[in-house]
Amino acid sequence: MISIAICTGDQQESARLSQMVCDWLHTTGAQAQVCTYSTSEEFLLAYARNRYAILFLDVGLAGTPGLEVARKLRQNGDNCQIVFLSRDSSPALTCYQVHPAGFFLKPVFPHQLQELLNWNRNIFLSTMNSITVVFARRPRKLLLADILYITVSGRTSQICLAQEIIPTNRALNELQASLPSPQFFRCHRRYLVNRSHVAGMDGRNLLLDNGASVPVSEAQLVETKNWALGRS
Repeated sequence: MISIAICTGDQQESARLSQMVCDWLHTTGAQAQVCTYSTSEEFLLAYARNRYAILFLDVGLAGTPGLEVARKLRQNGDNCQIVFLSRDSSPALTCYQVHPAGFFLKPVFPHQLQELLNWNRNIFLSTMNSITVVFARRPRKLLLADILYITVSGRTSQICLAQEIIPTNRALNELQASLPSPQFFRCHRRYLVNRSHVAGMDGRNLLLDNGASVPVSEAQLVETKNWALGRS
């Protein structure tokens, strides 16, 4: 199991970070254990080399400062992604001596965390849910988190990703049966949508986070609204 550690004496920020990480894991389908520590001593007691893939580490820890903890990890040959947390930017330059993945001022904003985790998504690839379809006569593995929606064109289903459309001969009903509910929802007889990419709703259209829109049938309008709001 992949582990992510959060080490800060700021209990409010620790809880916020933990929730934001869990939200990202849920959205992407990635799996990881989140461990929280309030002191450097507590963290070092639980620490083992390369136990954590990502470590959110407060510079201003009581006892052993965060930078010293990071130096111990690097001296031990640990290559985990260290992300420093700080109330001010003055320690930033010094912290880059240990080659961190980032330096965030507290409080950390959701878009900052999402960008960092997306940038390091390769760490979680082996744990993320996927589906395999035949594309260009070869099996193609697609991460569920990358699918915006699936539609039908003639007898071909079109799996729409952010930068690519993958045609497959698998019927929409078959694809729907193989995808998890309620993450994927049939909002129209010709459309199956991934809730992780729904940004809002405008009349009878679902608005997606890439700017696209997907029509909603009249018969599915109420149920789609509830689904988009997470009520189903």
